[in-house]
Amino acid sequence: MRSANLERPFLSEPSARIRAHILALLLALVGAMIAATAIHAPVRTVVALGGLLSVGLTWLMRRRAWFLLCCVVIPAIGAGELWMVEIGGGTLIAPSLLVVAVCATGFFLAVLFEKDQSFWRLPLVGSFAVFWLAILLSVINSVSVLHWARGLLEAILGFAFFAYPNVYLKNREQLNVCLRVLSWLAVFTVVFGVLQYSAFDSFGSMFPFLYSKAEIPIIEVWQAQGRMVANWLHPSDFGSLLNIVAPIALYSWLNARKNRLVPLLVFLLIATGIFLTATRTPIIAFCLSSALLCFLMRGRRAGLLIMTGAAILLLLGPSLFSLASQRFQFSEEENLETVQGRSLLWLEAVSFFVQHPAVGIGARNFPDRTLAYPNIMQNTHNVYLETAAETGAIGLLAFLNLLYRALRVDFNGAKTRLPRELQNLRHALLCSSLAIMVESLTDNDFYVWQVWCLFWLIRGLSAAIAARPEAFVGNHATATA
Repeated sequence: MRSANLERPFLSEPSARIRAHILALLLALVGAMIAATAIHAPVRTVVALGGLLSVGLTWLMRRRAWFLLCCVVIPAIGAGELWMVEIGGGTLIAPSLLVVAVCATGFFLAVLFEKDQSFWRLPLVGSFAVFWLAILLSVINSVSVLHWARGLLEAILGFAFFAYPNVYLKNREQLNVCLRVLSWLAVFTVVFGVLQYSAFDSFGSMFPFLYSKAEIPIIEVWQAQGRMVANWLHPSDFGSLLNIVAPIALYSWLNARKNRLVPLLVFLLIATGIFLTATRTPIIAFCLSSALLCFLMRGRRAGLLIMTGAAILLLLGPSLFSLASQRFQFSEEENLETVQGRSLLWLEAVSFFVQHPAVGIGARNFPDRTLAYPNIMQNTHNVYLETAAETGAIGLLAFLNLLYRALRVDFNGAKTRLPRELQNLRHALLCSSLAIMVESLTDNDFYVWQVWCLFWLIRGLSAAIAARPEAFVGNHATATA
């Protein structure tokens, strides 16, 4: 079996290969310097070193762009909340965010310096630009410029992930590598979560090396409640990551003609992780997206088997999934308090929108202003209401237009005659995105930068397939997990 053709050959001559290894070593050293300064040095030093590394990545993008995405950027996102550091008096920053920001900057510089590629011809650049403008205007009423700047940075990162496949995704082999990395990243995260969940006391001694001091008590609270968080701060964030990958694993199983056991096990493992989070919205989104994908792929029999298997698991393992079922019993006082608390946050978001209907109170500034939970940084648990409160009507309309245009490519693609297998893959990518949009009705999915970036990566993959379907038809493997 020939290896996946990620990029064209880097350098061919032996001497050139030596130079390439030296360059890789230098990049690794600079990366280590950035990681060290992120902990011990001022923010300006980190920014300066990150800028230098971005310039170096600009040259490397032409030859190893897809390798960087699959082997550096996506694994960095999968690190979740590990090794977070505190800056600006309480703001936590993950080193993985610095890695992703540096790579995204290198991507933008590579596009700007590419003669055959115009930045302004990238897909959805106009819609993203309007959304960025709304965030820029929201600084007028911001009480935390640092949080506002982070919101702007994350919005820009989303565009980088969306445009990346349009520029560098060339064939089906590259696409399969990306999907495999996402699938195995989800598997690793669930395995890590199960180990941390089942051997919590042993893992507790490692927490000071894995998490910040502010996060450890929060993780202990979730553990005491019996909810699995893995390497994420909140079980909902963990469930959202799995929901992005779940339709891809289900597609791999339904589409495979042989060797179906591995994708089936991957899908069941992901499903187990989602149910162990005991979070209502991710569980509902998972069931809806899985059922929709089975319907779109005409795999009714497979859908029936999945539901039967889920029922058997619930019957045979009540102690394992009892907490998840209890979360849907709204007669219990704790569940009612959760619903009532979120309704207060929603009302507060509406009041902020009424007070500042045009430009809002500032991107990512709702937790700084909320009074529903004093002394606790709380989001609204509804991304659409929070967007309206923080960026006003301009930002909400820009955000909804952005989502509409990103999804329109899938619905317009129904008129295009594609091979059934390729159309099924696009269905899987659509279900992945819809799961996150459903979760955002009662959760903070788009405000978790890792989920936001992976959402736009999935949208970018779908847009690239729609723009160049012929590049992904021939010589493809059916299983991606």
